[in-house]
Amino acid sequence: CKTQLMKRWPWIPSKKINSIPNPLSFEKPKLVTKKKQVLYLGRLEYVAKRLDRLIWVWKAVEPNFPDWKLMIVGGSRSNSPGDYQHREALRLKELVNKLGLKNVFFEGHKDSNSYYEESQVFCLTSSQEGFGSVLIEAMQHGMVPVAFDSFPAAKEIIDSKQNGVLVVPFQIDSYAQELQNLLKDDTLRTEMAKEAKKKSRDFGIDKVGEQW
Repeated sequence: CKTQLMKRWPWIPSKKINSIPNPLSFEKPKLVTKKKQVLYLGRLEYVAKRLDRLIWVWKAVEPNFPDWKLMIVGGSRSNSPGDYQHREALRLKELVNKLGLKNVFFEGHKDSNSYYEESQVFCLTSSQEGFGSVLIEAMQHGMVPVAFDSFPAAKEIIDSKQNGVLVVPFQIDSYAQELQNLLKDDTLRTEMAKEAKKKSRDFGIDKVGEQW
C-alpha cells in the first residue's frame, strides 16, 4: 500500500508517507463445528471481483470433492432488475447451470457471522482490492484464505503457504490445485487455520489503533 502511494505522489518524501490497515470489527468469534464449506463473501461485481473465475475453479474442484459446498454470500438487498449486483448474480447463476455444478449456493445478502463461523476456506479471485478486509475477517474466524496475488495488500495479509495461499494472477488451474490441496489434507488445513487466526491479531483494533 505504501509503495502504491509513493508511486502516486512521487514528490512527497517516503518518510512522510505511511499506510494503516483497516482493523477487525468483529468481536471474538464463537467456537462452532466447521462444515465442509468454501466461502466467498462480498459484492457481486464483475470488474474488480471476477467471481466467474471462482466458478471455473470450482468446476475443477467439485468432481473430486462432492461433499464440499461453495457458498456465495452477497448481492443486492432489493433484487431490483436494474441493480448491478442482481444482474451479476443472474450471470453467475447462468454460468453455474451451464457448467452443471451442483454444490454452488447463492445465499444473497445475509449476515456474515454464521458463514464465517461455519466455513473452512475463504476464496477471493479479485482482479483488484484496496485492502481486502474480508480476508482478515475470515482469518479471525479460523478460515484459510486463498487469493490471487493481484493487489499490494495481499502480501501484507497472507504469508503464503503459512497462513493462507497466494496464487499467481490469474492462473485458474493453479488456484484449483491449491484449493484441492487444502480440501484433501485435514492436518494442513487445521494448521494453516491456526496460523491464520494468529496473523489476524496483527489487525486487531488495539494494534491498528496504536498506529493511528
